[in-house]
Amino acid sequence: VPDNALKGDDSKLIMDRASLFIDRAVKSDTPFFAVIWFHAPHTPVVADLAHQNLYRDHPHGLYGKHYHGSISALDDQIGRLRSQLSTHGISDDTMLWYSSDNGPESNASKGAGSAGRFRGRKRSLYEGGVRVPGILVWPRQIQSPSINEIPCVTSDYFPTILDALGIELPNRPFDGVSLMPLIRGKSWARNEPICFQSKNVATIQTKRFKLVSTGTKEDKVKNASVELFDLLVDPAESNNIALDYPSEVISLQTQLAAWIASCQQSEEGNDY
Repeated sequence: VPDNALKGDDSKLIMDRASLFIDRAVKSDTPFFAVIWFHAPHTPVVADLAHQNLYRDHPHGLYGKHYHGSISALDDQIGRLRSQLSTHGISDDTMLWYSSDNGPESNASKGAGSAGRFRGRKRSLYEGGVRVPGILVWPRQIQSPSINEIPCVTSDYFPTILDALGIELPNRPFDGVSLMPLIRGKSWARNEPICFQSKNVATIQTKRFKLVSTGTKEDKVKNASVELFDLLVDPAESNNIALDYPSEVISLQTQLAAWIASCQQSEEGNDY
């Protein structure tokens, strides 16, 4: 790769390589799957001069110009991706998913984004760390824009894509559910909870309730302290209602323990 091909805004450099891959796939009439891991606005946050100048009067000074400039640069490349799909005549039949991987690194006072009313940020399993925008563009299936309030997670991508292709899921444990009924506009409710674990914290949530279990790494549930939140009325997770719903706590703890045990089995290769 020539040296000058590795200089410039990182969102553009990443899209340059994805664009070549898409061009080759279309030219050979080959169905393709691409995961494009944009870096922005992860630290270190650096924007080129043109995108910095869009925010020359930003109240957070140089950092604010870099942070917001890098987001605008990324936005340019998302537009470039969509234009490329349209130019090739494949935009209608291409599923284009977009999501962040976690909440903000810092807070708005430092110019590094904000989780708004939500509690926590990156490295937290409270909503400020895990609740992020998720967008799907698929014109062949979705003709009218809509907003969905049903909790979804990136683990749903795998079963959803297999469902769209008519491929059966493997006979082993997996996370996520197919979102195809939702995509097709059918009445649908999520029956499987969403779980996360990081260090000594594990969470499980349904559409309404979220249990936060904090304990040792070896025993995340049995001897853990727990918090329970009603996300429908308290998305900011400010009111712990665990004592008000003891049966719900026990049920969610049981499900969470089973999920953690299943993850351990997978890590050890026992269900592959």
